[in-house]
Amino acid sequence: MWFSPGWEIETQAAHWKECVLKARHDGANGSDYLEVRYEDLILKTRETLNKICRFIDLYYDETMLRYYERVPGRLKEHKGRSLPDGTPFLTQAQRLSQQQRTMEPPDPARFFAWKTRMRSAERSRFQFVAGDLLRDLGYEV
Repeated sequence: MWFSPGWEIETQAAHWKECVLKARHDGANGSDYLEVRYEDLILKTRETLNKICRFIDLYYDETMLRYYERVPGRLKEHKGRSLPDGTPFLTQAQRLSQQQRTMEPPDPARFFAWKTRMRSAERSRFQFVAGDLLRDLGYEV
């Protein structure tokens, strides 16, 4: 992706690990931090959204489960992105293409796509960098 910190799997693993650890550290002593697992959001959507709503004192509404129905209208607000010097960086069409799946309900079948899309060597390299955190979070390593 255009916003990736680098293409090497080690770079991706280090970035993921750094982001998760920073969020957990920053939220550890705060009352405004709720950790939500992606898996729960996809596989137990209603329950997880209710939990989030209670946490932020927001009324839960069933339409939240159908967010994707409103996405096309909201995506019309997207514009292209430019570098600070004005050089075009990302077109509106590219941004919309990147967010195509947000116009569809979550697909639980994609949940474990990494198991077939990542080669064994890539998984090993990712685990070398971030395996300790994966284990701490209860993910298979």
